[in-house]
Order: sequence, then structure tokens, then C-alpha cells
Amino acid sequence: MKNKKTLVTLMVSTFLTLVFCILLNPIEVKAGSTIYVDASTTGSETGSTNNPFRTLKKALKEADRDDTVAVRAGIYEGNVTIPKNVTVTGVHRDEVFIVAKSKHYPVIKMRDGSELNDLTVMSGSYGIYVKRGSQVTVEGCTIGYNESHGIKVKKSDLSDESTVTINGNIILRNGGAGIYVQKRMVIIYNNHIYSNGKDGVYLQGEVAADVEYNKIKYNEKSGVDLIIDSSTILIANNTFKNNEQSGVDVHAKSWRGKVLIKNSKFYHNDEYGIKKIQYGSPIWDIWDQDYILGDGNLFVDNKKGKISSVEIKG
Repeated sequence: MKNKKTLVTLMVSTFLTLVFCILLNPIEVKAGSTIYVDASTTGSETGSTNNPFRTLKKALKEADRDDTVAVRAGIYEGNVTIPKNVTVTGVHRDEVFIVAKSKHYPVIKMRDGSELNDLTVMSGSYGIYVKRGSQVTVEGCTIGYNESHGIKVKKSDLSDESTVTINGNIILRNGGAGIYVQKRMVIIYNNHIYSNGKDGVYLQGEVAADVEYNKIKYNEKSGVDLIIDSSTILIANNTFKNNEQSGVDVHAKSWRGKVLIKNSKFYHNDEYGIKKIQYGSPIWDIWDQDYILGDGNLFVDNKKGKISSVEIKG
């Protein structure tokens, strides 16, 4: 019995000593590294600040979880994928250009946890393609001159873990929509979205979207085109100007949803400030319950009027 007590005492003492050592010397969690890229580099390439990689593709191949790829001024070949939990950042969007090698593929694909900042993305099928289920951030970039959509967001569940944040970008002259969102939670904030071949922003349905403080102008269809079904959408503090259809098109089919439009400006759109479209006969009165026109909206010289009556389509 004495030996057993001695053994227990020794075990407790050893455990307490181990805990004490851990508290004095906590385990170090390795922070991400910075990998440098410079199109003008010559000689050895290690990814260090003095010996950067010459191509973005090579830097991304070496990048690991929580790494930052810092891209210096220059033109770089696109059709690349940002790995999970990797950040790619340029010195400035007017100095760093990622150009697709093939226009048949996206310039950049983004995986879960990735971020893209402060550079220009151009000349692919899509500028940026957000993979299914990926939580990503695109900030301070220019996305333009792509064959189809500037940013395409694939569908996922409506959770914080797959939220897409699009903030402070210039999105222009893409052949499709500036931003095209399938089922997803998305934050579209403080962007300048103009002169795209279709809608400025297209929200396909089953989305949770916060669309605020954007300037959405001169698009060849509507500023925002949305489907209310199974969606929760806030449109606030935006400017919709000179779009070739309406400032906002609201489509309803047969499922409940919610859209609130407030504190926004609608100038000189070729159709209405807001256009309402119903497909078939609604089971309930969607337009009284699910479409909410809040306070603070301003309508100026939209060619067909401020807000349309409900247009019924088959």
C-alpha cells in the first residue's frame, strides 16, 4: 500500500512539474511566413525578400497555411489557385497585374480561408472564382476585362463559415455580371461596379446578402438583379446610376424571402429605379410581406418612373 501511495505521489509530482514547465515555456505556435514575388528578379529564387520568386505560380506552390504571398509591381501570369488559408497581397492594384494565360479559365481560383488584396485581375473566363464552401475575402482589387463574370461565387450553405466578403474593389467591363452569387452568405461593401456586360450584381436566390455603400453604374442590364425566394437581402446606402435597365430588379417566384431597400439613390436608369417581377401567381402576397421599401431612398429621372407595378410573367 505504501508503494502504491508513493507511486501516486510521484505521478502527481511529475504531472505538476510538467504543467509548471509548460506555463513557464509555452508551446510556440508557428506564425505564417511571407513569401515574396518580383517579376523582375534574376538569379537565385528562394522566396525571401532579397531573392524573391519570379512567378506567382511558383510562390503559391511553396505557400503553406497562414502564409502571405507579397507581390511586387509587375505583370504576372494567372490561371492560378490560392491554397487554403493563404493571403495574396500586392503593393497596389495599379502596379500589380495578374493576367490570364488562357481566357478559357478563371484568372484566380480561391479556396477556403484565402484572401486577395490590392492587385488587378484580368482577361480570364472569370476574374475570380470562389470555390464551393469557401470563406474568402477580396479587398482593394480591380477585377476587369474578363470574358464572363468579374467574380463568380459558387453555392454553399448559408453559414458564417462560408461567408464571402467583397470590399473596396473596382469591378468593371466584364462580359457578364460584375458579381454573380449563387446560394451563399455574402457581404458586398464599398465597391465601384460599372460598365459590365450584364448586371452589376446578380443574386441568384437562396442568398443572405448585405449590399451596402456601393456605386453601381452604367451596367448593360440592371444595377442589382435579385431573386427574393428563400433569400434575406439588405440593400442600403448604394448609388444606382445610368444602368441600361433598372437600378434594382426584384424577382419573385413562389417561396418566402425578405428584401429591404433603404437609403439608396436611383439616378437616370433607363427603366425604373426599382422594378418588380412576379413569375406565376403567388401563393401569398409577397409584395406586401417580403418586399420592404425602407426610408431614405431618392429617385431622380429614371426613364419609366420610380417603382414599377408588379409585372406578371409566365
